[in-house]
Amino acid sequence: MNVDDIKRIGVMGGGVMGGGIAQSCAVAGFNVRIRDMTDELLEKTRESMVEGRFGLRGAVEREKLTQQQMDEALDRVSFTTDMEELRDADLIIEAVPEDMELKRKVYAELDSLIKPEAVFASNTSGFAISELNQAVARKERFIGMHWFSPAFVMRLIEIIYAPETSEETIKLLEAVGAKLGKETIRVKDAPEAYGFVANRIYFAAVAEAAGAVAGPTHRRYGTVGGNLCLDTRCLYYNQSEWWRRSNAYCLKKGGETCHVAPGRKRGFATF
Repeated sequence: MNVDDIKRIGVMGGGVMGGGIAQSCAVAGFNVRIRDMTDELLEKTRESMVEGRFGLRGAVEREKLTQQQMDEALDRVSFTTDMEELRDADLIIEAVPEDMELKRKVYAELDSLIKPEAVFASNTSGFAISELNQAVARKERFIGMHWFSPAFVMRLIEIIYAPETSEETIKLLEAVGAKLGKETIRVKDAPEAYGFVANRIYFAAVAEAAGAVAGPTHRRYGTVGGNLCLDTRCLYYNQSEWWRRSNAYCLKKGGETCHVAPGRKRGFATF
């Protein structure tokens, strides 16, 4: 399959992220169908795509798009609560909440429904692709496609490939990214860590900033001081009070296993 063979993109999950992804694809000329759980959720997604801060109407007002381009993009987007209506998709981009079991459940259902030659791309911000793809038979056509928010504006897309992902699938997603006007980077799947390039750099910077703010009284290197879990999900949920809350929350679990992903070794920094 090449990029010209993609006649319809299915987006699993709406909201700000799924809507932004669909908006980008529609403006680039793809036909897009968004699937979510309820009509109310779909209406909120449509409203965000049109009237949101980074929506189509604002793009017209800022002269990034013409009114005709906006109207044509909206004509390419359809909405559904019925997963069956994704059956004809050539590319599925999944943008459901960041929950491993939920994503696996969604993929297992899609795998039995969507034509076998279609490609599945996950917008996960950090789950290992080699763990997500266990839910499907099409492992060579399963890949990570991590967008950044707001999806319509941010130009970077991380393309994450597992050992099973075919080179054809990687090149296809790179070609899709180029048609979207995005910059793509290839990222090798790393099951031992959460996050890809941008998020892992970002949280390393957060860790350094936290130490700098704490100052020399609290920042201690070598064998002195406590080990602080640097799993990005720990930091994500505690970054507003990074030093106090992350330290207490992560360490109280004890041992060498991250409480977020049992069995996975934690990443440590010593302060």
